Amino acid sequence: MEWKLPSDKVRKLVGALAIALALYGCLRWAGFYEFASRDAEGLATLTQFLGDIYAVLLAFTIFVIWGQFTEVENCVIRECNSFDELLRFSRYLNADDAANIRRAVKAYRGQVLDHEWQALGDGRRDRRTEELFVQFINAVVETTPRNETEQAIRVRLLDMAQKASDRRDERAAKSLTRIPPAPAALVTQSRAGPVDLRLPVSLLGHRRSLLHAGRLPFVSLQIAGVSISWVSLTS
Repeated sequence: MEWKLPSDKVRKLVGALAIALALYGCLRWAGFYEFASRDAEGLATLTQFLGDIYAVLLAFTIFVIWGQFTEVENCVIRECNSFDELLRFSRYLNADDAANIRRAVKAYRGQVLDHEWQALGDGRRDRRTEELFVQFINAVVETTPRNETEQAIRVRLLDMAQKASDRRDERAAKSLTRIPPAPAALVTQSRAGPVDLRLPVSLLGHRRSLLHAGRLPFVSLQIAGVSISWVSLTS
């Protein structure tokens, strides 16, 4: 039987549980539960109220992130449509110019799929992709029409190339857009939040009044994060 070490996520979860247990023990030892048990009902109402605010803000943050994904997807579709239309019109040029444009588009497409997409995901631009796009623009500009029909096609291709450039810039800008750090941290820590709030109950099973009193420090930390996130989203 082959044994494998726990993944980073499992180790982080175990560490968070250990910290929560240690904090719970400190609060028990310091007498916090006895001090707060008289206000258990009020603390329960406050916890519910803060939880409702937290849920609404988390849903709004996820909506913003999903909207950014949709915007990037639409930008990709528009850019692809521009290149598809340009390649269809380039067939009416002479064989040499049409082949040059096709080669330039193929090289640019491969670089985008293999390298630029990952680079934009990491928050940086890919210089080689920009160079290949410039080469594509040059291939369109350097076409040599041999008759009036090809001249009209060349004018149309130049307009399409400009449109493709605008849509490429829009896609890159949308891909590099990041939500503020505070909302991003809100989404990340929301997965561990419910574990922290329910840890004293799931492990030790104390009375309801002590449960509500024990939630207070965790709620205080999370409401601070909610406040910061709200300021970041509305600014």
